[in-house]
Amino acid sequence: MENTFKQKFENFEPEVPQKLFNQVLDAVEKQTQSSRPKSTNAVLWLAVSIVAFVAVIATIYWPTKTDVKHPVTENKTSITKEPINVPKTESLTTEDQARRKNEQKSIEIPTGNSSAKNNDKAIDLNQKLASSEQEEINNSVSLAEEISGVKFQIIGQRFVCDANKAELKLSKIVEGTWSSYPTVDFKTTKDNGIIAKVKNPCKVLFTYQTRTAQDTFTVFFVKSANLTYTLVNEDCGEENGSITFATKPNRQLKSENTYILNNNTIEHLIPNRFNFRFSDQYQCSYMLDVEMPEDNLDGTINTQAMEYRSGFPIYFDLSSSSKNFDCIWNFGDGEQQYGLTTEHVYKEPGEYKVQLQLIKANCNNTIEKLIVIEEAKPKLPNVFTPNNDGKNDVYQVSVPENAKTFEAFVMDLKGHLIYKWEDPKQGWDGRGLDGGDVPEGAYLVVLRGKDSTNHVFEYKSLIELIR
Repeated sequence: MENTFKQKFENFEPEVPQKLFNQVLDAVEKQTQSSRPKSTNAVLWLAVSIVAFVAVIATIYWPTKTDVKHPVTENKTSITKEPINVPKTESLTTEDQARRKNEQKSIEIPTGNSSAKNNDKAIDLNQKLASSEQEEINNSVSLAEEISGVKFQIIGQRFVCDANKAELKLSKIVEGTWSSYPTVDFKTTKDNGIIAKVKNPCKVLFTYQTRTAQDTFTVFFVKSANLTYTLVNEDCGEENGSITFATKPNRQLKSENTYILNNNTIEHLIPNRFNFRFSDQYQCSYMLDVEMPEDNLDGTINTQAMEYRSGFPIYFDLSSSSKNFDCIWNFGDGEQQYGLTTEHVYKEPGEYKVQLQLIKANCNNTIEKLIVIEEAKPKLPNVFTPNNDGKNDVYQVSVPENAKTFEAFVMDLKGHLIYKWEDPKQGWDGRGLDGGDVPEGAYLVVLRGKDSTNHVFEYKSLIELIR
């Protein structure tokens, strides 16, 4: 029965480690050379069966399979193991490399009674296998370095203002060529970057091409806008001045100093000189010096007239350190006008309080001046001598300069019309309507007319005619 077991076990060729296989055969050999009771043999059978079962399980879960057999020699204490013949491949994948390493670890060089020749062969095969694997690994490393070498990115400014130069660089220096669309002039730097410059605003697409990859970068060459401002100096004793900025074409301004820009306006300013620095969304820079003078709402009313009489024009203006406000004139007679300078005609004599209201945003101030208007009476002589001596021969009256219409009448004391004229420059020479000389005596002169304001005037005076 023991010989039958050895025969069956020797013919069983599981893929288990050689050392375990040898241990099982040695145990069987020892049992055949000793005389034991049948009960002991039964226990031995059970132990051997368990070992065989373990060997089968190990065969199922062993990572590699080979079709190399392990022959058992007649000498049960020595087993010869031939090395695994693994063909050398030209290219190994990552999974193949891992499998080869496991196979290499699973090969153990026999010791004890094993042949030295077989040991040399096993060592030589392992060395060749290691050399092949290392070569594949080296090739993989070189390829990986080459692939990672073309991973780069173009770095630079997206916007360039006023045709200044655009400088582009690479995140990693690799061999390649630059191109642009549309074509522009550029020069290459030492680190494979470029410096480009254009004459007119435009958009340029730059490309850097290597053997296996490329990257693109768009640069916008723009022109700075025209910057203007509007100053509002609300000097009411508080910090309420403001400056509003405008750009053409329209740009989004950003303050580059401590001033807060809100809707292109800087508020809460006092009279001073300011230096503003801005930038827009295209990286264009702006600098502007603005002076906000003191702008007090105050001044003096000035007047000028030939005569301060009703019907005569009076000219008004304002003396002030600033003119940056609105003016509303109230002349005290119900009339109102606007502007820094104006004129007004009073229809009636009297005293008038002229008020000038200065308005600027939320601030206002009122200044006043008193005007006295006298009655506009013509100059009426009370005697004249029409005797042809060249002295006071013509009776003339002084008519207001603003008179639009005029007429004069001469009547005797009984109310009879003696003479009349409509030209202020003409006058009366002492003759009647029939052309004859009128006698000496007292006469009544009446003046009637309208001034420039359509005000009707009438004046009467007694005169003495002496020949």
